[in-house]
Amino acid sequence: MTSKADFTAAEWELLTDLPRLAAFGAMAADEGDAVSATRELWAGMMELTQAARNRYLNTPLIQEVAQAVAQDEEGADVSRFGWQPSAEPLGAAVVEQALATAAAVRQVLASGAPVDEAAAYTDWVLGIARASAEATRTGLFGMGGKRVTDREAAFMRDLAAAMGTS
Repeated sequence: MTSKADFTAAEWELLTDLPRLAAFGAMAADEGDAVSATRELWAGMMELTQAARNRYLNTPLIQEVAQAVAQDEEGADVSRFGWQPSAEPLGAAVVEQALATAAAVRQVLASGAPVDEAAAYTDWVLGIARASAEATRTGLFGMGGKRVTDREAAFMRDLAAAMGTS
């Protein structure tokens, strides 16, 4: 069983940042309208909480990370992700930050978590990205068209590779 106490403050920050970055990265991987972006982000955040409550109920690491993310939502400092609310559209900067964080988390998990918990955390994060990417379609206001764009699919492949899975 792994808990916050098993990680340094910097490692814990990476572990708690990545689930949100996975949702933001999937949303930012392809330019869409505001309605689609909102739906994608909402779907990712719902997957973050619902999967932790249901599928990963017996995974202490995910439970503790999800609780930390939920407590941080009110006063989250988005600037630590590398953008400010007044900045230009997120796009490539968020995708790059998500992938860099995923690679760092891979190292943290390899050195500080049992294999089964590391695998569950990886699956959880990839599920969050997938939920965001699949939340809308490419048509007007996210209706009709393709479910996942080529850029979103590429982000999910790159995220999986950064986390050491394919």
